[in-house]
Amino acid sequence: MPFPAADALFVDLYKLARRVGRSAETDAVCQRVVEQASRTVGAERVAIALYRPDEHRLAVTAACGYALEAVKDVRIQPGEWVMGHVYTCGRAVVVRDVRRFRAISPVTRLYRGVSFAAVPIVAEGRVVGVLSATDKVDDGTFTRQDVAALRAISGVAALGLVAARGEAETRRLTHAATIDALTGLFNRQSFDVRLREEIERAKRLSATLAVLMIDIDDFKAINDTHGHPVGDAALQAVSDVLRSVVRVFDVCARFGGDEFAIVMPNSERASISAAAERIRERIATSGERDARLSGLQHVTVSVGAATMRTGETAEEVVQRADESLYRAKAAGKNCVRVASARAIKALRPAAGRFNERPPSR
Repeated sequence: MPFPAADALFVDLYKLARRVGRSAETDAVCQRVVEQASRTVGAERVAIALYRPDEHRLAVTAACGYALEAVKDVRIQPGEWVMGHVYTCGRAVVVRDVRRFRAISPVTRLYRGVSFAAVPIVAEGRVVGVLSATDKVDDGTFTRQDVAALRAISGVAALGLVAARGEAETRRLTHAATIDALTGLFNRQSFDVRLREEIERAKRLSATLAVLMIDIDDFKAINDTHGHPVGDAALQAVSDVLRSVVRVFDVCARFGGDEFAIVMPNSERASISAAAERIRERIATSGERDARLSGLQHVTVSVGAATMRTGETAEEVVQRADESLYRAKAAGKNCVRVASARAIKALRPAAGRFNERPPSR
């Protein structure tokens, strides 16, 4: 291509690389690419189709010049039509008249022009998708210079897709490391970290903080009588209730087994007592509303709570909430007990409780 055009393309690629580099989502990367390709090659309509391994087909991920809604459900088999052919062979294709193809893709019927250009998107040594363009602004056909420009743009697209997928994988691993897979609540490790953070924050701001320990009553009997799938359903149902009751800034976690824990910043003794009772009541009546619990006679929980004392550590406030929980169990279960402001006699040793997974009750 002439030097002025090459210079313009270089500037376009530089701008695109900067924009793509700021995009952490695959869809956002693809949308920026099709918009830039449309401007660079003078095409009214540009699309990106990415290969979906789970479907073994290509799906349009981004489009410029027509509504993505019109083609979001279209799937292209590898080897089918122009885009499928480009994906399979890994080479660019320029078609002067798509009407010569025996089978016309559903996507093609949306186009005004008959000339079509498509190039593969190659990331980490394999074809991951196809960048295509049609409907030249001047009603002309695509040239070798257009294909060269699309190839260069697809290279930037590949880098952006690799980076976006790396971000997505990082988020997935982070999520897996912090969230309990069964309940969707924070896991024990995340709870430990967040509790310490909230305690330090409360100390800096001279604020209050409370911890609730919640345990499903007779959970072992549920598993033994009805089986573990029903036990899992009970855990999920209780988790859903907890999510619906706590405030958005409270930290709700599966502490281990059938036990849950909640950190409630800026909470006084009276407010946590009311919150704990609300949780108990909601779970006790959840069987009436939750089909997952239809096979159980009832599901109840015992709740222990404690507010943080001045200078108290994370281990100490958890221990006092835990001892309150055992007092609720000793009182007949399905009830709430809140730790006194003064020291109370422990019902069982609690050493190491903060860093050990508790047994199911």
